[in-house]
Amino acid sequence: MIYLRQASLPDDRPKCWPYTIPALQSLGRLEFDAPVTLLAGDNGTGKSTLLEALAVKLALPAIGRVDAVVTGRPAAAQFAKTQPSVRLLDKGLTVEHYGYALRKDDAALLEQMNKALQQLRANGTYNTLVTRWFTASN
Repeated sequence: MIYLRQASLPDDRPKCWPYTIPALQSLGRLEFDAPVTLLAGDNGTGKSTLLEALAVKLALPAIGRVDAVVTGRPAAAQFAKTQPSVRLLDKGLTVEHYGYALRKDDAALLEQMNKALQQLRANGTYNTLVTRWFTASN
């Protein structure tokens, strides 16, 4: 069974690493028409980078390179829903708060965002969204 049929980079990709690796610059579209694909090339040509990028884009763990990951519980719970080999700790290691960056001179936007968050919490929408999208049991 072929799980990935093709991969390509967007035309408006950033002009920085890893997109500056020659093999990726000239990639165009890469098509997979067989269940097994071999990537061959000299050291440093971008084979591993390409595989890692595909794994990240497809939300696959980097095979053989990760024993544990520290990330936010909502993201980890969502990922664990689709990956039976992933186990979440019963108790978190730390408490991390999410935030948004705003221009410090934009008091009106800060007020609007805080008001919207207060409304979402007050009417129950915030908890509904967290339960729907960020719990491991869903």
